[in-house]
Amino acid sequence: MRDDQTIPKYATNLVYISRAKRNTDIESKIIFSIINKNPKRADHYWFLKVLNDPNPYTFEYEFLEMIPDVLFKIKFKLGYKINPLISVYFGQVLEDLKASGKLDLLSNYPSLRRHDIQADFKFIIIDRVFTQDYLLSSVKERYMLRFYNFVKSFGISDRAAFGLESYNVDVEEVPMLTGMEYKSRIKKAEG
Repeated sequence: MRDDQTIPKYATNLVYISRAKRNTDIESKIIFSIINKNPKRADHYWFLKVLNDPNPYTFEYEFLEMIPDVLFKIKFKLGYKINPLISVYFGQVLEDLKASGKLDLLSNYPSLRRHDIQADFKFIIIDRVFTQDYLLSSVKERYMLRFYNFVKSFGISDRAAFGLESYNVDVEEVPMLTGMEYKSRIKKAEG
């Protein structure tokens, strides 16, 4: 997709917050966002994972290049006394990668690169939603889903929790369940 010029470029660097358990995994909601929702072509894709460490002062990261010069994963290990300012820490990791020669932070656009303009980064926060509770089979499932949505409305947003600036963050809603079908099929009126 990166080389498909028929898809408009969404960003030079596209950054997702990941909750995948294994380093090599990418969640289906992220794949849905990149490919199905509105294809998002980018030069580089970043997946950031935040791990809470039992040591209160743990403050470190791991960098994994999943596909050379295309797909990267950064795992932040933070103790519970460390403020999760992911935007700031991500910037520090980028500086480390630039200093080590693994990354060029200048824009890929020649007119911008000529003036030493930095590459753009766009953060995507994915919010899983399920509004079609009529597809659930039991009253208990519908009640639990409504309760979940009610409790969720009181929480802090991921954008605020990770210290991300609103100017470069898009929040997307993706369906919790895909492929479910309504049992009744509407028919065309005769006549």
